[in-house]
Amino acid sequence: MNELTTVQLIIRTLPELPFGAKYKCVFGNATPIDAAVTSNGLACPTPDIEHRPKIPQNEDHVYVSLSVHSSETNKDFVSRNFAFYDCSKHTTCHSCIMSEWACNWCIYDNRCTHDTSVCQRTIISSENNPTKLLNHGIGHCPRIRRYNEPILLPNNVPKELELEVENLPHLLPGHTGFQCIVSIEVANMILPAREESNHYIVCDKTTYSYEEDIGEYNVSVQVVWNHKHYIDTITITLYKCEILGSHREHADCSLCITRNSIYQCTWCGNSCSYSESCLENPVTECPKPRIDMIKPLSGPIEGGTLVTIEGSNLGLRVEEVIGKIRIGDVPCDIVDFEVSVSITCRTGASNVSNAAPVIVENDAGYTESSVLFSYKNVKLQGIYPSIGPVSGGTQLAIGGQHLNIGSSVTAYLDELPCSVNRTQTSNSRLICITPKTNGSRLIHMLTVVIDNSNRTLYGDLFNYTADPTIMEIKPLKSFVSGGRMITVHGTNLHTIQKPLMKLYYGNEIEPINFTSCIVLNSNQMECPSPAINKKYIDIIQATKSQTSTPQIAMKVGFVMDNVETMHDLEKYFNPPRTHMLFVEDPHVYQFHNRIKSYKGDPLVIEGENLIRASDESDVVVTIGTQPCNVTSLTMQQLLCTPPEIQPANTDENGVQIEDINLPLVVVKIGKNLRFPIGYLHYDLMRNYNFPPEAIAGIAAGTFFLVLIFMIVLVMYRRRSTKAERI
Repeated sequence: MNELTTVQLIIRTLPELPFGAKYKCVFGNATPIDAAVTSNGLACPTPDIEHRPKIPQNEDHVYVSLSVHSSETNKDFVSRNFAFYDCSKHTTCHSCIMSEWACNWCIYDNRCTHDTSVCQRTIISSENNPTKLLNHGIGHCPRIRRYNEPILLPNNVPKELELEVENLPHLLPGHTGFQCIVSIEVANMILPAREESNHYIVCDKTTYSYEEDIGEYNVSVQVVWNHKHYIDTITITLYKCEILGSHREHADCSLCITRNSIYQCTWCGNSCSYSESCLENPVTECPKPRIDMIKPLSGPIEGGTLVTIEGSNLGLRVEEVIGKIRIGDVPCDIVDFEVSVSITCRTGASNVSNAAPVIVENDAGYTESSVLFSYKNVKLQGIYPSIGPVSGGTQLAIGGQHLNIGSSVTAYLDELPCSVNRTQTSNSRLICITPKTNGSRLIHMLTVVIDNSNRTLYGDLFNYTADPTIMEIKPLKSFVSGGRMITVHGTNLHTIQKPLMKLYYGNEIEPINFTSCIVLNSNQMECPSPAINKKYIDIIQATKSQTSTPQIAMKVGFVMDNVETMHDLEKYFNPPRTHMLFVEDPHVYQFHNRIKSYKGDPLVIEGENLIRASDESDVVVTIGTQPCNVTSLTMQQLLCTPPEIQPANTDENGVQIEDINLPLVVVKIGKNLRFPIGYLHYDLMRNYNFPPEAIAGIAAGTFFLVLIFMIVLVMYRRRSTKAERI
């Protein structure tokens, strides 16, 4: 890269040039250079260094096109790639010697170069260097010998590290010695090292340790000389006996002493330690078994349950525990064994329902579990629902007793396998998903197999009916926030438990959104339209729609168990009937100053886009908890009739409003849009009615006056009569 030279181009048939014309060589984008004609072709001087392209980082070369043309036409008549390379990009002997260029490694200069004249003493030519020096190829690089087995060092134990090496340089006066650079986790440790017999590098004795809670940890060891002169890197393995000899964070004697002897781990006291660090007499016999976990804890009385027992000191060899695992008095046959820490066995049959401890015995003794394994009698009682589509996918609930026991469960509808979902299984309910059938049929037999138990239920249990169909979807217009109630008409809709409505855009496979539908009867269901807010904005921005009323069409699909025809309705209906148009959300304005007076006329509420994708049935207005009956709806206004008496100061859910003694007015459009627009103050003309007490008083006074008048009148009449007689 930094050398000026002349490139010889072998061109067998050079075209003849007119008088005065010259051949030009062009290196990439550099200025054309005059070429000299040779007996074999042309000779092209390379461009000046400042006119050459830069080599990318982490690369040792860059390719440019080298072309030849005439000064008369400036048209290329021959072209090929030409590489500018830089050997100094390589910093180790290995990468230098394995490069594809004519590079050389200067051992005592610790550099890679094309020019051997700058090297002192030993030089190694690269594998691809046509000039083969005395030391040629990768076999002459200083390096650490590769080991077939990993190099192991115990954690936190002082140790020397001995590495076998080849082709070590002889140190000269002024050179510093060898060093080992050990990289452990985020730290580098630099250790002095010495050479032995010209074949070994021994890193000084030190303690190697890592923090991570794992049994083995790989670390990198780099050997250098004269501070920065690189030799090679090797990976060694640090290990912790206390983790290698433990299971689930519990020290395990059997696991410790059966570890590969290369680790030199031994049981020391109550833990697993490196043998040289143990200050006590090492143990050769382990304690009796310890049981930490049993799974599952119940199974059918017929047996056949795979029981996994985990713990410590469960045995050094499988032969040690064969025939010695029991549940009470019932043998449990071993099917899998992991030294000391795990045993899997298959339960035998029990005559009755009972509970008993798990017993593990080996050469060190025996142990009974503190928890009991229960044998139980499985019973079936019924299934729900009793109907589903022939395409399958119905979630069938099987009722009974002890349905969540054992290690394996299968279910069959007649001869059809029903896929069991154990994550939803309980003691009294087993969930399975019905398979597909070829046509309508009635299932007469349900079979549930739990391990060795086999239970059967007979009767007219489940009816496979024709798949549901979709005949009409209306309305096919919604606002982008969704929640508008969409009515779907079809057939056999009641056979689906949890139908979903999904929306797709264009040819995209993944749905934009979905909602859950409610089945009303076999021919009708209701689905709130899914929201598409983010997708709507993305599409409008991408299409740069200039219309004031943009609308986006979405494909409608349904999830109805495993009925595939519902996923893409376009295959079965024309697109206008399967696309839903989405428009901008309606908006309702708040009251001026947040409070509005009500004087008896219909309440007027202002807004925009109120009927672009909604009608009166989609709008609900509440004043406090009381409805305000909608009587009129236009694009910019809705009218409603408030209740006669002012409701209490709450919102629509009855939550009391603390800061004002007025009811909150809320407008809801669909299920998703809610507009709290302010408070309503009743300002009606009052009729002044007398209280009942006053009315009663007036009536009593009037009656008293009439009574007095009648008495006076009677007395007057008597006196008049007496006077006439005299």
